[in-house]
Amino acid sequence: MARDYSQMAKDIMKNVGGEENVISLAHCITRLRFKLKDESLVDDKALNAIPGVIQVLHVPGQTHVVVGQIVDLVYDEIRMRSGIRYVGEVDAGAHNDATDSVMAVIIDLISGILSPTLGAMSAAGIIKGIMSLWLFVDPTCTTLGAYRVLNAIGDGFYYFLPVILGYAAAKKFDLDVFVGMTLGAALVYPDMTAMGAEEMIGSLFGGSFFEMHYASTFFGIPIILPPAGYTSSVVPVVLACFVASKVEAVVRPRLPNYIRFFMAPCLTLLVVGPIMYLVLGPISTLACSAIQWVFNTVASVPVVGGALFGALVAGLWQILVIFGFHWALIPLAITNIGTLGYDFVLPPTWVCSFAQTAVVAAIYLRTRSQALKDSCLPAILTGLFGVTEPCIYGVTLPRIRYFVVSCVASMFGGALVAFMGCRSYRMGGLSFFGLPNKIDPTPVAEGGQGLHSVIWMLVGAAIAIVIAFAVTWLMYQDLGKDLEDAGPAPDVA
Repeated sequence: MARDYSQMAKDIMKNVGGEENVISLAHCITRLRFKLKDESLVDDKALNAIPGVIQVLHVPGQTHVVVGQIVDLVYDEIRMRSGIRYVGEVDAGAHNDATDSVMAVIIDLISGILSPTLGAMSAAGIIKGIMSLWLFVDPTCTTLGAYRVLNAIGDGFYYFLPVILGYAAAKKFDLDVFVGMTLGAALVYPDMTAMGAEEMIGSLFGGSFFEMHYASTFFGIPIILPPAGYTSSVVPVVLACFVASKVEAVVRPRLPNYIRFFMAPCLTLLVVGPIMYLVLGPISTLACSAIQWVFNTVASVPVVGGALFGALVAGLWQILVIFGFHWALIPLAITNIGTLGYDFVLPPTWVCSFAQTAVVAAIYLRTRSQALKDSCLPAILTGLFGVTEPCIYGVTLPRIRYFVVSCVASMFGGALVAFMGCRSYRMGGLSFFGLPNKIDPTPVAEGGQGLHSVIWMLVGAAIAIVIAFAVTWLMYQDLGKDLEDAGPAPDVA
């Protein structure tokens, strides 16, 4: 029989100062979020004594009553019994604290947009890993219908990521979600994606490292596109949704009621769509070029350039993944393979997924929070397949110190990989499934490296794993929301 939460709801309302003290009420995954007129009227001791209440927290401007997974039931019970203003469900990290640092705001923004996608992202990552294993076992499987169907399921999520993020970013910025999805769809529209590979008719910043070519114009304004278009990108659609939310907020209230329904999104798309392709996309492309320039400069330093480059690219790789800028290195790697027969840019980054996964594994073993354990386990599985986004967005980035640990651990492993001259001879394959691409196809008798790269990359990964796991294990503490369902601390006396 379903539990009755009416008494719990009455007790909570009484001890936050009564209905007359409540300005509004919202909830997230585990918390009732009260905005109160007078927080001095809150009786923390009485609230903590209510059966079912896990913890009472005070953040600037709000009082949070943590009740765990029954939060929506308690929220509905309070809503049925009082006349206060209800906000509904909000993002777990939202509290509108004006004192938040810029970094905290950025992290909250990224996590808030990407965290709703983690379930599907984890599933797609696992499927991609399985497909990589299948391809390793049977290189001819790409012609099989079964492979093509399953690969489309796993790879489709990442290919059409701008559409998915268009929905999530629109919700975050209070934009019509279908406008956000339309912007994302425009970024991956096949004709526009193909334009990046068409014959170029002009260039910008000619002769510099930041030179960019274009194959078409928008009424004379160059349309700058990466070679593969904006598939799998993150930054352009997020920036576009932010701009669109501002445009929509200006346009919508100024339109007559009888045309607002269709003209508000129409005008928003007509304004923001071109801006997305002509301004926001090129901004992210320039950022990618800047990243390439930095890495090339470091790699050219005599003697120690290799190790410095390896440490830099591995240490920054996961940060680049967050913003989607890691794609800046892919064309560079492809060019290296085409001209040199091998690539030295991406091998140091191979250790990063192991460092990130090791951090999450240590958190899984150390935390007392079942909710956090439930987030860690699927993230570990996808991390082992080389897809670390669930680890980053779901576990380490919201707990920034552990994200930093994974980056630092990656630096040590990446430095060794680069110092030992490890190479990739083909593109593709994640985690262990990418190791065959590191085997030199040239026979050793003819000067080939054989398994040299494979061996030293495994050593580099082992170093990253040990450092990441050990440091996380030693420094880990359940803090803040991780304590919500952790229960009492174990008696260590």
